[in-house]
Amino acid sequence: MPLSFHPTLDAFGKEYHYWISYGPYQLPFHRHISWHFPYSFDIQLIHQAIPFFIGEKNFSAFCNAKKNSKETDFIRRVDGIEVIEKDSMLKFTVSGNRFLYKMVRNIVGTLMYVGCGKIVLHDIPLIFERKKRTAAGMTAPAH
Repeated sequence: MPLSFHPTLDAFGKEYHYWISYGPYQLPFHRHISWHFPYSFDIQLIHQAIPFFIGEKNFSAFCNAKKNSKETDFIRRVDGIEVIEKDSMLKFTVSGNRFLYKMVRNIVGTLMYVGCGKIVLHDIPLIFERKKRTAAGMTAPAH
């Protein structure tokens, strides 16, 4: 790449990986790399919710406000979300053109809320419509 290439501004696409450790206990060597989610959830509901997030949309409901942010463009494109389940772990892979501040963690938190019944599937389009951060699920912790 040329020396003028900026990785966050000039990339054609990005991929974000997020790990969740589920079950009553988290293995100690996973505690710094995954979110421990000891609650029951339905993985099928999570898979059913994923298509609502695919495509070019206004993701303002999934963006945490930064102090002094002048962000006015909340349109982003999510090309795919994959969830792989293995050994009491979920691996979320989110790919898109670019992401807003904490957008992927907010999507993951919302998907987990859908999986455990705190948000129902037919409410997801309303979350996008309202464009309010408080309508979506929690911000998944940084891990």
